[in-house]
Amino acid sequence: MTLNRKKKIIITDDHQIVRKGVVEMINESPFDADLIECSNGAETFVELERNSVDMLLLDISLPGESGIEVFKRVRLLYPDLSVLFITMFSNSDYVKLAVRLGAAGYIVKDSSIDQMAFALQEVFAGRRYFGGNLLLQFFDDEEDRFLKEHDKLRSSLKSEDINAGNELNKLAILSKREREVFMGLAQGRLTKEIAYDLNLSSKTISTYRNRILEKLDLKNNAEMVSYAIRENILKGPK
Repeated sequence: MTLNRKKKIIITDDHQIVRKGVVEMINESPFDADLIECSNGAETFVELERNSVDMLLLDISLPGESGIEVFKRVRLLYPDLSVLFITMFSNSDYVKLAVRLGAAGYIVKDSSIDQMAFALQEVFAGRRYFGGNLLLQFFDDEEDRFLKEHDKLRSSLKSEDINAGNELNKLAILSKREREVFMGLAQGRLTKEIAYDLNLSSKTISTYRNRILEKLDLKNNAEMVSYAIRENILKGPK
């Protein structure tokens, strides 16, 4: 990719009014890019063939080939292309699916201009973006699943093996704020970025980080990321 070339983004959504809204949102943000509109998967692949595209903003609900199926084909044909799901669905099942498929991010259509600009900035910087509330919803669902599995396992263990099951309950000891910081760090985000999102100082985020490391018996951020992937909380891009 040529340095200093203007970024090129494809916006794929079957509703023209939605595409225009996203275009207007990006144009009104500080983020400068050439925008290409597509209404379905077929048009998307035509434009991908014609253009050197930097990012695909992809709706999940598309006529014919769904956004998920389009994404899977994109990963096969254009493995280096960043795909940011943009959709009306805020259900955590969709967030979970986007995370596990290795999407660069997920943002809902009613996000603010600032949120959209920040999402694009994060993805172009090589990081992943999942709106704070969506990610916490995903985390809470995963925690519920995790605790149910933990209870099931404990009930099947012999009394002398109970201590081995205690390892599974580590995440439950994190406070809500610690979970917010944990998810940001597990995504590889910088302390100052997490501080900005949570309206806290970088020093406060560092304090939370130290508490998390101590509670989870981890040594550094790298171990935190490995822990999140190992426990199936987040799955890195394939």
